[in-house]
Amino acid sequence: MEDYEGKTVAECDEERVRRLVADNLNLARREAWRMAWAWAGGEPAAEREALAGELVQAGVLGLRRAAEKFDPARGCAFSTYAMPWIRKKAGEAVAEWFESRNRISLDAPLAEDGDAALGDFLPDEGAEDPAEAADRALARDYAHALLARLPERDRTMVEMHYGLRDGQTATFAEIGAAFGVSPQRAARVVERALLRMRAA
Repeated sequence: MEDYEGKTVAECDEERVRRLVADNLNLARREAWRMAWAWAGGEPAAEREALAGELVQAGVLGLRRAAEKFDPARGCAFSTYAMPWIRKKAGEAVAEWFESRNRISLDAPLAEDGDAALGDFLPDEGAEDPAEAADRALARDYAHALLARLPERDRTMVEMHYGLRDGQTATFAEIGAAFGVSPQRAARVVERALLRMRAA
């Protein structure tokens, strides 16, 4: 069990990140070597190992970023959450490695997936971060799974209040009118439903 006594919040957060990274280094290393073999399996051993070394470093950066953003309350295993971050950073390193050596076109198809090209891994500063998008999708799916456990009336009230059905939020007065109860009663139902979701 972690001993955080006497430490600041920032120190505790950093210790948590370091532990997650240390405990999952093999995850980043395995994925880095897999990608190195997928891309440079036919290259000389020295070239392949050089690429793998760079991918390991990049994968660890992705692992750390995942550790910084990870929220265990969402009910997702850290290894599942971290993998998109590891692959993103390692994929960027693959693209930069080959581009720097002028060894392959950025339009060349990915070895394991003909629909993806090497250049797809280069960062696009104007585009939405795919890992961020995955994070939001995970949170949304988890929220829907929790909502599905609620009684239909409670679920509908929560969805109305937060605009989960049509994007339009409803006040407790509006919810109460729709269900024939007082605004105070509607507020209590929503509050109770949220407590049940948090405890799930």
